[in-house]
Amino acid sequence: MIQLNKAQAAKALRISMRTLATRMKEGKIPYTKIEGAGVGEQSVFFSYEQLGIPEPSVEPAPVHDVQIAPQYNDPAPAPAFVPRQPTRDEQDAAFAEAYLSGEVTDSCGNTIQGNDRFPTKGKVGLLGPVEPQYNPQPDTTAHMTPGTVGGTPMIGTDGETITHAGSDNHPLNSEAFYEAWRRPGEPSFAEVRNVRAKLPHPNANRNDYLKNIFRDIRLGWSR
Repeated sequence: MIQLNKAQAAKALRISMRTLATRMKEGKIPYTKIEGAGVGEQSVFFSYEQLGIPEPSVEPAPVHDVQIAPQYNDPAPAPAFVPRQPTRDEQDAAFAEAYLSGEVTDSCGNTIQGNDRFPTKGKVGLLGPVEPQYNPQPDTTAHMTPGTVGGTPMIGTDGETITHAGSDNHPLNSEAFYEAWRRPGEPSFAEVRNVRAKLPHPNANRNDYLKNIFRDIRLGWSR
């Protein structure tokens, strides 16, 4: 027995859902109530016998045997697996990997380690093995004055070795150099030396302050 819901029953009777509900309320259309149906679930169903109409019979759909012209037949199925041909970039990458691992050689017979036919010549070109050329180490101090080359002691204006750039015997610290570049109004070389001699050491005040602190500590003062 085929069971119909309200929408299917109204469609089979060719009436609206509202008319179906009215006739159900008046008792004109019997129905079967589903016990335990929840809210939003189907609570009743109908049979064609309750609706008073014959139950439709299901007939198989007719089969039409249509002959298809040969030009419209499906082509033969392709093989299950056809290996894809690698691209040129993929071939080059595979050769480079094999070349770096020493498995293959280039067109001249070279490997990453050299050429087996000429083990002492290294890699060879299309013209054959070439003797390696060794250029001499360039002299980076040939253009320099020998006295300024590192490692050679530099002699100062007093005939002694210059220890650092701030030494008094350095040519740039000499009186002749200073006077040659002294501007009008600037102190002379002798005046600058006298001023430097009178200046106190930068740490003089600090040392005096520390001496006073240590003296107070020895005397028993806490602060």
